[in-house]
Amino acid sequence: MSNYRIVKISECCTGINRGIAPNYVENGVPVINQKCIRDGKIDMTLCKHTSPEQNIKPEKYAKKGDILVNSTGTGTLGRVAIYRGENMFPVDGHVTILHVKNENSSFFLGYYLHSIEPLIENLGRGSTNQMELSVRDLGRIKIFLPNYDTQKKVAGIISAYDELIENNQKRITLLEIIAQELYKEWFVRFRFPGHETTEFENGLPVGWYYGRFNEYLKYVTGKLDSNAACESGPYSFYTCSKKILKTNTFCFDGECVLLGGNNATGDFPLFYANEKLDAYQRTYIITPSNSRLNCMYVFFILKDYLRHFKTASIGATTKFLTKQILDRVKILIPGLKIMALYNKITRPMFDLMVNLNKQNEKLMLQRDLLLPRLMNGSLEV
Repeated sequence: MSNYRIVKISECCTGINRGIAPNYVENGVPVINQKCIRDGKIDMTLCKHTSPEQNIKPEKYAKKGDILVNSTGTGTLGRVAIYRGENMFPVDGHVTILHVKNENSSFFLGYYLHSIEPLIENLGRGSTNQMELSVRDLGRIKIFLPNYDTQKKVAGIISAYDELIENNQKRITLLEIIAQELYKEWFVRFRFPGHETTEFENGLPVGWYYGRFNEYLKYVTGKLDSNAACESGPYSFYTCSKKILKTNTFCFDGECVLLGGNNATGDFPLFYANEKLDAYQRTYIITPSNSRLNCMYVFFILKDYLRHFKTASIGATTKFLTKQILDRVKILIPGLKIMALYNKITRPMFDLMVNLNKQNEKLMLQRDLLLPRLMNGSLEV
């Protein structure tokens, strides 16, 4: 602790600025909004767009090394991420930009603030539905700041975990793309092994046919409400969010596909799982009702239907995917030999995806245990 000193966040920055009030359009300049900031990272795919004609001051842009903090809203306020992109992008007014003085300090400060997100959230003021974090209160937060050498070492340790997690996630994404492309080649384009000599009738290979979901799939909802989430729980908890939570109970053990049953925009989350798990009361646990189909195939069938589910869902403020909607959907039933071959090829891919996800869980747990101890100097580097 001898090389640590107490400083205010404002002392580490050349400026602290809230973002712009965007003139949102369908296509234009990407704007980083509060939904982009999650799990310490910035997801640029969730950007909205503002008019190219909008005059934006330089300090309203995020540049490499800046730290972004969600400053509005309940549940998202206090989320922190380091901007690592090479290009500069404007930030909307619900996010605060910390322009760090020294780029060498960016990663340390970003990780430090990420480790105290609950404290930052508690600084919010206002009504329950519209909490606000002021620039002044954010700048007055005091932290333990070591010398640059220690900052670099601490950031390097945490970055190594993040790189491993990111690499595993890239492998998971690539494996899913490969398995999905094989699914499309065989079951959408019908270019499966032996298709050249296969007879077709009414557009389908002979022996293939369509059945209804409720004939070939079993789908039940979970029983838990959102309060059942427990950060230290041993079992995965699937809700109608794209983020997988933890809980202390499980209602299912094995391989299945999980489909969220309600969502504000109708973008229902979809997961493949092979573990002990529990589910929210509006989340469907889906399994084949006989051995002819497998969960990998069902996962991609449902993925193809997500756009249809968004259109067919009911409700105004919240979109609901009812059992009656699922009952009416049709599923292609391929021949036994082709289905068995697809299972044989994709099974190792999905098993590896499950293992990589488990590795990432362990890495994130270890990282999050180390983070506060490295930040406050209680653990030597």
